[in-house]
Amino acid sequence: MNAPGLAVVIPAFDSAPTIERAVRSALDQPGVTGVHVVDDGSHDDTARLARDAGATVTRQVNAGPASARNRGLELVQTAPRVHALFLDADDELAPDSGNAILDALEVHPDATVVIGAHEQVTLSGVRLRSPDASWVAQGCLPHRGIALGTGHVFCTTGVTLARRAIDADVRFDPDLLFCEDRDLVFRAGAVGSVAVTARTIVRKHDDPARLTADPDKVRRWLDDVLRLVALHGGSDADPVTIEHLEATSRWIVKHAVRSLARRGESIPADDWRRIRAVFTERGWSLPSGVGRWRVVARMRRLASRQRTPA
Repeated sequence: MNAPGLAVVIPAFDSAPTIERAVRSALDQPGVTGVHVVDDGSHDDTARLARDAGATVTRQVNAGPASARNRGLELVQTAPRVHALFLDADDELAPDSGNAILDALEVHPDATVVIGAHEQVTLSGVRLRSPDASWVAQGCLPHRGIALGTGHVFCTTGVTLARRAIDADVRFDPDLLFCEDRDLVFRAGAVGSVAVTARTIVRKHDDPARLTADPDKVRRWLDDVLRLVALHGGSDADPVTIEHLEATSRWIVKHAVRSLARRGESIPADDWRRIRAVFTERGWSLPSGVGRWRVVARMRRLASRQRTPA
């Protein structure tokens, strides 16, 4: 019987500057049987460059990264004994990450997901983000609800969806844009365990500050976390799941309000009412400092209007 392998799925949109690096880093990995680039309606040379670098390219009308990853999973599912490793088009797999994933799956054959460490590469340097030491010691996530929390290791790039999850039709929610990673790991965790390795899987080259620099993305971020609460925070949710949903909701609201306030903007009134309703219904307190940052936003708007010539 052939040994299990890894198929790397890369969603790409106008990724010409980085797609070759991503593809080549994947093909360099032991255990990788192929690279599927799903071109999500690019206007540049992404498809050609990916193909020239050695990837199989599938093109689709722009539908977002979740849809592109799901298309990639359809392709992976046609190959027996192959798991899906997700990589973003602007990132690269770390050396020997293929062996790290396959080793974890061999130790935990019931696993539906493998997560590991990643390097966050920014202009200011490289920061290693590692799974909690207790998870590593156990080899698996103690409770799937932790995936809905504030841990930074649940980002989609570098996550492996094991064959048993693929065959159980675990897929990305196309309605989520920024919380799809937490949602996927949580739902896969209902099918089997979430394996954890301390080894570095991916080098992330995107700067997290890019999200909070865009007001529209910040508002979508808030929409996502409210959807996450609606999906998984119902009356049948267990205490661990609720605990981590609350922590993530508080963290995102705090950072969203602060990032908008620094630009002199606020969460729209209708959205703020939704947030307050969700928090009130569940007995959650709003994060400290939110009121102060909303005042800062109003003051900056007033100052901006006063500086604007008539």
